[in-house]
Formats: sequence, structure tokens, C-alpha cells
Amino acid sequence: MKWKLVDYKNREVAFNTVVTTLIGSKFLLVSGEPPRHPASSGRVYVKMGECTSGFFPHVFNLRWEETT
Repeated sequence: MKWKLVDYKNREVAFNTVVTTLIGSKFLLVSGEPPRHPASSGRVYVKMGECTSGFFPHVFNLRWEETT
């Protein structure tokens, strides 16, 4: 199964792109993990200064979409 990360307008979002939280904070998207099962939303990892942290994609108005 292949996955891509998309925004709320269904546009593909690439890693090493600046993403914005729902409250307006900006971070560098560095990697992600697609969902492992249907009840999962996966994770995205962003860089904040020297630290990398994981979040649910919806924090940035993103989602994982299965591709063919």
C-alpha cells in the first residue's frame, strides 16, 4: 500500500515543506508515518528549532490518503 500526505484541498504536501497548525504556528514537515490500521490517522513529524516532534496530521489540517 502506498500513501501520500494531502491538505484540506486534496493537494499533495511534500516533506521539507513549511506547514501551519490550526492556530497559525509554522513548522518544517520532515517526515511521517501513514496509518497502520483503519482506526489510525498516522503521524507527521515536524522540526521545531533543534527538536523533532510527532503530531496527528489533523493538527496541521493534513491527512494520509491511499494511492494506487
